[in-house]
Amino acid sequence: MKTLLALIALSTVLVGCSSQAPVTDSDAPKPKDSPISGNEATDVSPKVTEADLHIKIYPNSKIINDRSITVKTPNEENALAVFTTEDAPADVVKFFEEQLPGKKFNEFKGGDTVTNMLAVDNADGSKLAVTIIKKADAPTEITIGYGKVNKK
Repeated sequence: MKTLLALIALSTVLVGCSSQAPVTDSDAPKPKDSPISGNEATDVSPKVTEADLHIKIYPNSKIINDRSITVKTPNEENALAVFTTEDAPADVVKFFEEQLPGKKFNEFKGGDTVTNMLAVDNADGSKLAVTIIKKADAPTEITIGYGKVNKK
């Protein structure tokens, strides 16, 4: 999960950066030996599957590929996916609560937005979070995040 957060932070920084001169290979920073091994990404993909998320994807939804990613390293695996649907948030909440018996969403209302959030700490150490956001005159947005640190 640290890797996913680092990638998100890095992408935010890189979007805001600009350079007046192009960087050449000789200008590029040289890799340093890292005392921490196992943090090198072995698989980074914008394609996210149910297997990556460890939960079924809402059936009437469409993935937003440019806001979804999987990252796997020897030490951890992370997936983040964003979907939209025209279905009511109550239908989406019901779908996920049926997959996670005993778990309930918390609902927050503010202005023209209703947000439902659920977080699960699984017995295997993995974590799952589902957020459902409905803004007036906009499709329902579903964000699913999964992360697990692999035991050594």
